[in-house]
This record gives sequence, C-alpha cells and structure tokens, in this order.
Amino acid sequence: MRVDSARKWIRQNLPRLQKRFKLEDWELTVEVTKSIEDADGPLAKCHPNCDYQWAIIEVGTEDIQSDKELEMVLSHELLHCVLSPIDQIRDLMAESDNELAKSIFYRFYYSTIERTVRNLELILNLGIKSAKIV
Repeated sequence: MRVDSARKWIRQNLPRLQKRFKLEDWELTVEVTKSIEDADGPLAKCHPNCDYQWAIIEVGTEDIQSDKELEMVLSHELLHCVLSPIDQIRDLMAESDNELAKSIFYRFYYSTIERTVRNLELILNLGIKSAKIV
C-alpha cells in the first residue's frame, strides 16, 4: 500500500476506531512510513502511555496490501493501548535489581501481551483467519 493512501485512510477512519476501542480521550499520533525499523513484526508498533493517555503508533505500509489489512494492523496496535495499564507492571519490574527475575518476567510478559492481543482480535472478529485462542 502506498504511504499517502494509508495516511488518507487513517485520517478518515481513526476516529471510528478510537470510538470502537473506547480510546476517544486518547491523543493518538500515527506515523506512516514505507517500513519500520526494529518492529516486533513487519507492519507496526505502538508506544502507549496510559498515565497520560497518548500513544505513538508506527505503521509500515510495505507489506500491507489493502484497507482491510491496514484496519487490522491499526486495530491490533490500538489493543495495545487498551492493555497499556499492564505496562505499568513492566515498568515497576524494570526498577528491580534482580536481573534473573527481570529476564524471566520480560520473557513471559511480552509473549503474554501478544497472545492476549491476538485473542482479543479473535473475540472482536477483526478478520484474523486460521487462528485460535491460545
């Protein structure tokens, strides 16, 4: 998908998605580029701050083929905003001096967050095919 097409679609549809995910009071900045450096996946990443209810979402359009796929990607990142209060636990753990505990926690934390987001995608029927709740 072209960057300018993605930007136009996001401008037109972000308010609807914010309403769907009850994020109307959040200040969201969506940065659209051809690709994202160091993304967890090839399409997007989210940097939410639940204390101040804002987020920066980076979307790379290189592997996005349609408006529907863009909506799925953006919805996935918005679910990270919804779950961002859990990030406060991660932030508390970051202050720990116990490196082994931090290592174990982070490994489980990131896999648990991604599994939860994927499960919510299925529950909300966001169009993910051939997936199952884990």
